[in-house]
Amino acid sequence: MRCPGASSEGSSCARSRRSSECRARARRKGTSPPRFSFFVDAFGGTARPTSDVTLGPRRIASGTADVTLNFTFVEFGPALRVLDWPRGAEGQPITVDLLTGGRFMYFYQSISLRGSRGRFLRDAKATSTWVDPFVGGRFAVPLVGELDLVFRADIGGFGAGSELAWNVIGGFQLLLPWRSWGARTSLVAVYKALDFDYEGSSDGIDVALDLRGPAVGLAFEL
Repeated sequence: MRCPGASSEGSSCARSRRSSECRARARRKGTSPPRFSFFVDAFGGTARPTSDVTLGPRRIASGTADVTLNFTFVEFGPALRVLDWPRGAEGQPITVDLLTGGRFMYFYQSISLRGSRGRFLRDAKATSTWVDPFVGGRFAVPLVGELDLVFRADIGGFGAGSELAWNVIGGFQLLLPWRSWGARTSLVAVYKALDFDYEGSSDGIDVALDLRGPAVGLAFEL
């Protein structure tokens, strides 16, 4: 017999797959995923810390610093499936992928210094963008329905953008019941740790950050 939803060009399950694998594949979009795919992941956030500051060696003035940091990361590239391990007659397969690609980084930063009793007011703003190449891997363990436990790690930068950047993600991914521009679309809720050191020779902006915390985003895969 053929996998439910398989094309006429697909090989018979009886010849190349056990029937349990066939049913597991059929539950996710009706066909087995390709060995090669293309992914796009997007995350963003904002931070607005406020702190008290003093100016001058003798602390001649004091005030408040209001900082705004908006950031957006878009990760993209090809993925190679190296493991597709079925988990019984009705289970989704455990998957492992190798990744390579780029991470587009966008940062908007502003700072406002306000002196006590209105003695002074200073504002400054800056925007910086760059792309970090990276290599890494990810795996997904099905939990229930279209909900997966996911983990991903990568390292990059290599002086092309950041001097060095590493990224670790762990959490949950829910496959949504529709496609966006032909791509499988998932809602991702994870804990994300991203560390990088960027020195901008052209824009004169240096950014060295260690970002850690919960994140929500969308993932697209072709």
